[in-house]
Amino acid sequence: MYLKLLFCVSLFAMSILGCQTPKSVIIDGVEYVYSSEPPEKVFAGEEVVTYSERMPEVIGGIERIYKNVYYPATLRKNYIEGRVIVQFVVYKDGRIGPVSVVSSPHPELGQAAVDALSGVTFRPGIHYGKIVNVLYQMPFEFRVKDK
Repeated sequence: MYLKLLFCVSLFAMSILGCQTPKSVIIDGVEYVYSSEPPEKVFAGEEVVTYSERMPEVIGGIERIYKNVYYPATLRKNYIEGRVIVQFVVYKDGRIGPVSVVSSPHPELGQAAVDALSGVTFRPGIHYGKIVNVLYQMPFEFRVKDK
């Protein structure tokens, strides 16, 4: 329960504060260009926005991700905790692109966050009335409850 609350609060805070992102990112050899302007075709690939009027939403609710989150036992036992931030593109069809770990206090926590997104689909983002690809960052808080 505590992990779910921290995850929800972190997700809300990041959506309110916004996250600065670079001008582009390369995922699996494909460069995605970010923009807050109306989407349009860009060179070989489609544009990816960092904000849309209607941001992507997890189909089945955020609880779907909660069910998939696990805290590696060895890390919990050794009180290794912290925030993991993952990044991925939510495509126009609701699938997510490869998930990359932006920051993590430990590789196993990063992998746990990546694994939690396995099989999750989204309602795609809509910007200026069009379905768009959206760069999405999601935080996961891992805290040991009883220290």
